[in-house]
Amino acid sequence: MNQRKISVSSVRRFVSSERKEFTSSLHHDTIKEEDGIVSKSKTRTHATALGNFRRVSRSVSLMGIAGKIMTGQDKPSKPKVNMENTYKMSPGVYGRFNRPRVERMLDNILSKHLEGKSYDPKTAPSLTLNIAEIIKEKAKLMGFERHKIIANVVIGSVADQGMEISSRCLWDTKNDGFATTYFRTGSLFAVATVYGVYFE
Repeated sequence: MNQRKISVSSVRRFVSSERKEFTSSLHHDTIKEEDGIVSKSKTRTHATALGNFRRVSRSVSLMGIAGKIMTGQDKPSKPKVNMENTYKMSPGVYGRFNRPRVERMLDNILSKHLEGKSYDPKTAPSLTLNIAEIIKEKAKLMGFERHKIIANVVIGSVADQGMEISSRCLWDTKNDGFATTYFRTGSLFAVATVYGVYFE
């Protein structure tokens, strides 16, 4: 299906030309009345002008709808939901960040996606992003509903070099947490870290 963009200027030109036609029809009707045209002819002329005006209105409405469909503006907006304050200042017993569970999840994902692979500088950036996205989605499904999840993945080549990875965060030691794991093959290494920051 071919789609054509409808510009605002083209709509304005179309409406302006139709307005002129409508005004001309009314003016012509007035001249006929002065020349002694019977009211029946006058009514027919008015009906023609009114029909033109309605046709213009329908055309403009259809063009507006088509423009909204092409630009994606016809999607209904989500209703705003007002949530009541829970007055909770902690995640509760079962909502806390579970570090051992997250570490096991990290080990499984790194083993699944990196086992038997060698380091390739061309595919390493996209592979890092994909693994980080998978880790973030898996962590969100683990029941930490009141935590903001941050996933960080580093993949590098093993070339007898030294490397240090460190992070510093400002958070609540009682409710926030993190989990990290390390994976290595013959030619690459990976470090994955997940941060769970409590948010109310």
